[in-house]
Amino acid sequence: MPAFSRSTVLLSLLGLAAVAGLVVVAVAVWQPVDEADREPVAALSIGITTAESSLLVRVADAEGFFADAGLDVTVVPYDLGRHATEAMFDGTLDLATTSQFAAAGFGADQENLRILASIDEAVTTFIVARRDAGIASARDLVGRPVGVPLGTSVEFFLVHFLLANGLSPDAVEWVDLGPAALKEALYAGTVDAATTWQPHFSQVMERLGDNAFVVSRGHQLPYYMLLVTTQEWLADNGEAAERLMRALIDAETFLTEDQSRARDFVSERLGHDPDIIDADAGRFRLELGQGMLTTMEDQASWMAESGRIEAVPNYLPLIDDAPMTAARPESVTLFR
Repeated sequence: MPAFSRSTVLLSLLGLAAVAGLVVVAVAVWQPVDEADREPVAALSIGITTAESSLLVRVADAEGFFADAGLDVTVVPYDLGRHATEAMFDGTLDLATTSQFAAAGFGADQENLRILASIDEAVTTFIVARRDAGIASARDLVGRPVGVPLGTSVEFFLVHFLLANGLSPDAVEWVDLGPAALKEALYAGTVDAATTWQPHFSQVMERLGDNAFVVSRGHQLPYYMLLVTTQEWLADNGEAAERLMRALIDAETFLTEDQSRARDFVSERLGHDPDIIDADAGRFRLELGQGMLTTMEDQASWMAESGRIEAVPNYLPLIDDAPMTAARPESVTLFR
């Protein structure tokens, strides 16, 4: 057995103690950071539309991206973004997803509206008519009952389509219907045509089959789904808003980089056509762009001309880009 001096043993013990101390320090430094990331820092509620345009929120919720960001999020579905936004202003919700058209209308008389981001940009609206009603062109809509939920972006789509085809908006009979009632009216023939969007469009096309005629085929109008909140909520929840942006960015990455899982999610969990992922998964992206603002201003001009609002407001003060800038500054391209 080799002989060890007292000093050698003492130095060895000190060395072991030092190593152990470093391990303890490393654990002490590392562990609390990890645990802090896992603890929810805020609980919040988001009202979303059942349309595919709210896909980023659905993915972030189902795939755990909200939880990973330290958020306890309750997602509440609504048939229309306008209804979700009204619930937000009533204090029932913290945030909502809504179209740029609805946001333009609310922004005219709700100074506490705050727009955080656009979460979808696409052409998703269609006018579907019954062939057995004798409709084969835009001009065949004259004098016919057309179902449309008023106060939504699809209302403006119908106006835009009629004007583009040389028709006055008064040329058709407007029938104000919600999404479910609108489909049933078209099936029953109580309206001859309807302005609709996904997933309702696919359902209508399947139900009517060869009797369905897409009157608006080829007519395109930019559509933005926005994430909005109130000034009061944002003032007290700046960190939560930033974490929310980061979670939605993770959802965006999921849709664009793992298309097989994304297709399964869209088809199995949402019951939507998975081909939207193949066609343009990149439409579901988080950003604050000039196109969104320009579209809002254009639609507000029509609202003012038609007496819906008194005047076109300045929407820039209602857009808060701080959370988006903190999460991904290159996605903020507004001109201020």
